[in-house]
Amino acid sequence: MARLLSQPATKLELLGVASFNRSAIRCQSHQPNHDRTRQFSCGLVSLLMKNVVVESLNCIDPADGTIERMAALLHSRDNFLIRSRLVAIQPNGSKPPLFLCGAGDAGIYYSLIPYLGNDQPVYGLMTTVAYYPRVEDVACHYLNFVRGTQVKGPYYLGGFSFGGLVAFEIAQQLHAVGEKVALIALMDTPGPRAYRSYTPARRVLGHASNLLRYGYPYIRAKIENRLRRLKRKRANRAGWPQGNGTSYERKPYAGRLTLFVAQGNGISGMMFDPALGIISPSLGWESVAAGGVERYELLGGHTDILQEPFVRALGERLRQCLDREQLASAGCI
Repeated sequence: MARLLSQPATKLELLGVASFNRSAIRCQSHQPNHDRTRQFSCGLVSLLMKNVVVESLNCIDPADGTIERMAALLHSRDNFLIRSRLVAIQPNGSKPPLFLCGAGDAGIYYSLIPYLGNDQPVYGLMTTVAYYPRVEDVACHYLNFVRGTQVKGPYYLGGFSFGGLVAFEIAQQLHAVGEKVALIALMDTPGPRAYRSYTPARRVLGHASNLLRYGYPYIRAKIENRLRRLKRKRANRAGWPQGNGTSYERKPYAGRLTLFVAQGNGISGMMFDPALGIISPSLGWESVAAGGVERYELLGGHTDILQEPFVRALGERLRQCLDREQLASAGCI
């Protein structure tokens, strides 16, 4: 059982922790007549979940891991432990590490590993149980893990969606202390003024056009999207942390940004629908990147680019960018 309290060491363990971040804890009572002493069931999954919670909170005795005790800590904003893990997704290799940021699920990056090469270390920055009021706070906390692993630059950072914002802010904080950032890989991450919505009348026409083009799947996609938004709103009202970065100010950045943009359609999980508004070609990042934006288009929607078969193009292009910047930093080009 000792390994359950260490960082995920295998793909299965990594995905198990990721699943925990997305799922509610299911438990059963051993002592139905004693509510205040109920424990998690002794099944393998329940034991894993309990140990993850105990480690995450880091402030309760495993013997006192009652449902009431854990729930009280989890639901108290004052007691949210700002705690993260640096997950060694691919710990081997002699190259400088690539740090990929997320809002709670480092497992989403596992699909990239086959395309980055055996000599490229990759670390995922993930949150177990946390409450961060600002992107700056997430970045500051993650930065401790980054510099604990790599003391000096140049640094190689990246992230998908909200994770890209965190990577961008980490780069800002590294620049502020004189460190070099060689690469920031933003994977379908919106910048400032990434999208300008059409007028209501024109949006109605856009919906009609999409409906004629895609039929019932378009209606289903819109319903699913609406349900996700309602779920996020409920989570916000309940006090759970939600990483969307809507209030984060993307300040001017001295270097260059590398942007991977998903080229989907009205039903493929795009962040923005081109029939309903104007999408900035560089998702707005050109207005803050003094060194310009290196832009690559990817097939698939926002939620597809880290899944097969679409992840192959992302992984291969990311490897090319890493190889080029690593050679440049070594003075070879």
